[in-house]
Amino acid sequence: MTPIRTSACDVVFSLAGCDDLPAARGDGFISTYWKPDAEELALLAAGFPVKVSMMGAAPQPVAIEVDTL
Repeated sequence: MTPIRTSACDVVFSLAGCDDLPAARGDGFISTYWKPDAEELALLAAGFPVKVSMMGAAPQPVAIEVDTL
C-alpha cells in the first residue's frame, strides 16, 4: 500500500532512508491514509487479511477503518 496525502494531512513524518509519511493530527491521534494498488485490491476482494506490523515488544493501540474522506 502507498501512503497518500489528503486534505486532512497537516504534518509529514520523515526518516532518513524512508519515504515521507503524510499524516493528520487529531484529538490524541495521528492518522495516516493508505491506498492499495490493483494487486492488493484483488487480494482484499478475494478475502485475504490486512496485516498490521508495529515495532516494539508489545502492540500499540491502533484503529483500522475505511475512510470516505
